[in-house]
Amino acid sequence: MKNIVFIGLIMVAMFSCNKDDDDFTNCYAGPCTGDVKGQLLDYNGLDGCGWVIKLDEGGILEPTNLDDFVTDLVDGEIVYVDYVTSAQLASICMVGEVVDLRCVSRR
Repeated sequence: MKNIVFIGLIMVAMFSCNKDDDDFTNCYAGPCTGDVKGQLLDYNGLDGCGWVIKLDEGGILEPTNLDDFVTDLVDGEIVYVDYVTSAQLASICMVGEVVDLRCVSRR
């Protein structure tokens, strides 16, 4: 019985996150690994757009879950992201690749 409780506590610790953390690193897979540098941009003025991430290496990401990581968005802020292509095939905005973020941090 003690082993089950211990395993349960470990699972809760592994999958719990604090999205309001100062560096807003999400805990899905621990600290950001394989992250890419980008810049938060407010595209709310364009039809069907919201916040996007312009990558330093080129390209624009349209994250489906940015608000899961960042609550205090700042236009132009530098961030590091880890992401996967989203199962969502298209967006209304159509300025970049639709992605699901796995980790976001500022440095």
